[in-house]
Amino acid sequence: MVLGKHDIDRRSLLGALAASGVAGGVAGGVGVAASAQAAERSAPKAVHVYDAVALLEETVPHGTTPIGQRFRVPIIGGTCEGPDIRGRILPGGFD
Repeated sequence: MVLGKHDIDRRSLLGALAASGVAGGVAGGVGVAASAQAAERSAPKAVHVYDAVALLEETVPHGTTPIGQRFRVPIIGGTCEGPDIRGRILPGGFD
């Protein structure tokens, strides 16, 4: 097999995974249950970052398309606030 600049062979991939601890439970003979427990402990958790309150103008219709009516909702301002952040939403965007 000829490898390109960004290709990686199976042995290199497994070695990199084992070195990073991703495949350590399975490759090291510990078993799937231990790997599942480790993955559960390191599962990502939701963290509250901020609440946003946007001020909107009335909906602007853009017409009918093959998939239905299209609208634009202009954003005219607002605020965002969280434990480590506070800011203003500037006018000019849309949803």
